[in-house]
Amino acid sequence: MARVLLSPATVLLSAMLVASQANAPIVKTPVSRTERCNLLNHQLQKVLKSNPAAKQADAAEALQKKAVRLCANRKQAQGILALANALKLLGVKPIDTDR
Repeated sequence: MARVLLSPATVLLSAMLVASQANAPIVKTPVSRTERCNLLNHQLQKVLKSNPAAKQADAAEALQKKAVRLCANRKQAQGILALANALKLLGVKPIDTDR
């Protein structure tokens, strides 16, 4: 059986490498517009399901239909705005995925 000898320098370098990786900042990958459409749509569905008798529920559902159509037709920025406006109508703050 082969014997591996580790020098103190090798052990020290390995420890430094592990320590530097542990302190490395976590980089968040940006959320795509399609993912943002899906997140906001899911949030709106949950709010509508939990409170279907809200005063502005019908207006919010109409905006949701429009937003889903926009997101599907590669107009995600407009769809995101429509979903955010629907959530605001119901008094809910849209999820901020940038933070």
